[in-house]
Amino acid sequence: MTPRVAQVSGVYNAELIAMVAHELRQPLLPIRHAAALLGNSVPDPATMRRAAEIIEREAENMNRLIGDLVDVSRMQSGALELRCKRAPLSELMERAIESAGLLASDHGHRLSVSVSPDPIYLQMDVLRLCEALHNLIANACQYANEHGHIHVSAQRNGARVSIVVSSTGNGIPEARREPAIEQFPQAGRGRRIQAGLGLYLARCFVEAHGGTVTATGANENRGGEFAIELPCEVSTATVPESAGESAADDRFPA
Repeated sequence: MTPRVAQVSGVYNAELIAMVAHELRQPLLPIRHAAALLGNSVPDPATMRRAAEIIEREAENMNRLIGDLVDVSRMQSGALELRCKRAPLSELMERAIESAGLLASDHGHRLSVSVSPDPIYLQMDVLRLCEALHNLIANACQYANEHGHIHVSAQRNGARVSIVVSSTGNGIPEARREPAIEQFPQAGRGRRIQAGLGLYLARCFVEAHGGTVTATGANENRGGEFAIELPCEVSTATVPESAGESAADDRFPA
């Protein structure tokens, strides 16, 4: 497997700094809250455990953000290597859903998946595309309505495979849909558009594989969608029985 160097068009430094500043501020408020809990006289054991959980969770979030920032730097300098191999779509879906399923549960959302039972193969860096799909699902979890529903579907259309992440909640207003595709903002509270480093990276990773990402939304009340399209093998190859079983979606709720 020969590494392939990926490079995509970058964002302006000022835009990137603003994006990173916004992302890094998000974990700080919970961490300050945890510090306040520990600073109130002598906290009881339950409060100490809760504060420790908050700090650990947000520290992991910050670690992910720092990793994302390093990847952005590598992408813009052409130093990020893609280690592509022939792999089934089911491997990508299972990895992404395994990590995003816990995230959806933490947000109180229901996550469902529907995947074509036919084996679909792509030339891909599974780790990078898994991160891209995880970031799209994470964005849907963050901005879905309370006790919302996140649905991920995947199917082949000729020489392309389409992966769609949809959610209930705030959709993308039509006037802002084109900027959403170009710059990958997030539709935040109060209809305010906020850039997202994770979404920017998702677009970078997908484009590095010769794919595209689009944002859609019927109206502001029906939620929105992000769709990934990637090149895939046109014909279905014979695969071992175990791989065929993993390609089915019966392990995921419909």
